Order: sequence, then structure tokens, then C-alpha cells
Amino acid sequence: MIKSTNRRGSSVSLRTAILADEIAKSLRNVSLRQRLWDQDRRVISKAVALLTEARQGRDAAKDKQVDKLDEPSLAYGQAIEAIRAMPPRFFESLDKSFEELVSQLKDLQDERSFDVRYLVEFFTAIRDIGLHLHFSGSPGFGPHFS
Repeated sequence: MIKSTNRRGSSVSLRTAILADEIAKSLRNVSLRQRLWDQDRRVISKAVALLTEARQGRDAAKDKQVDKLDEPSLAYGQAIEAIRAMPPRFFESLDKSFEELVSQLKDLQDERSFDVRYLVEFFTAIRDIGLHLHFSGSPGFGPHFS
């Protein structure tokens, strides 16, 4: 049973890594152009959806066994690790971190700000964590995430 979960978690981690890479690439392009294209808006919507899913996973991850984790829980685990990789002065708490990231995405969507360095750093970290989890075969939770 655990091997099946590891493969499923690995697959989810890879999909998340690919999505995070697409998001980071789009954000870098927006930063260079200082304007949004329709494709960028679609990618930003995906980024907000990924963060929303990760936030929902926080509750789902409580008191669950590794073999019962669902996709939002796995996304939450990856988001936690990405937030921990961010500069400490930027984030006060996990809740504030999610709020700040979503707020920055919405500001970008509304073309109020094109400062995307923290967003790029966050989604690049999500990508790297997802690739690591995929190739290590880990579902995303365990001692290596402490």
C-alpha cells in the first residue's frame, strides 16, 4: 500500500513541479516585459489555485497517515518547505505567507505591481521540492521535511 502511495505522491509532486516551473517562467517574463499577456493571466490564475489548494491541504493533513494523504495535503507540504526556503524577513507565519503570496499575485493580475522576485523564488522552490520528491519517490512528508 505504501509503495502505491509513494508513486501517487511522486506523480502529484511531478505535476506540481511542472506547474510551478510554468508559473515561475511566466512571472519572470512578466517582470521583463512589465506587462501582462492573456497567457500570463491564465498562469497567475493557476498560481492562485495552487496556493488555495495548498491552504486547503493544511486542514486535510492534520491527523492523517502518510498512506491517506490527498493532493491538497501534498501541495501544502511542498508549500511549507518552499516558504521555509524564503527569506525570514518576508514571512511572519504560514497563514501570513499564503496571504502575502496571493496578494502579490492579485496585485500583479491587476497590474498594480510587477515586483515578482518573491513569487519567482517561491514557485522555483516549489518546483525544486517537487522534482526532489518525485525522483526520491517520497510522498512529501516525513523526517526529511522536519
